[in-house]
Amino acid sequence: MTETPETDSVINVQEALIYTAGDPEMLASMAELFLVEGPKQLQQIDTQVKAGNLEGIRKGAHSLKGSITIFAAREAVAAALELERVANEENAALIPDAWNALTIEVGRLLDDAQRLRKRLAE
Repeated sequence: MTETPETDSVINVQEALIYTAGDPEMLASMAELFLVEGPKQLQQIDTQVKAGNLEGIRKGAHSLKGSITIFAAREAVAAALELERVANEENAALIPDAWNALTIEVGRLLDDAQRLRKRLAE
């Protein structure tokens, strides 16, 4: 199967396939898993943001970053890294903007993961 880059694609499919040893079925499975687990991870971080728990935010962002790296979704990874950084630096004033950016980017990633899963299943 030949993948063509999409201008609105968040996932870098060619790079993501490197992470899955060139196996599109494995990538589709990872996308399916993320569609279930990604929203749960966001909810866990949201709980920590609302509680003002900087360590919980840092850990959640770090974990989410690990989950999304396989998709080579640079903007989402960068947003997770930024939230992790501001939480680690205990800069509570920057948490709302970093959290907002992360939710936007992960939302885009979830949409793209859904499209990718369908496309790879064909």
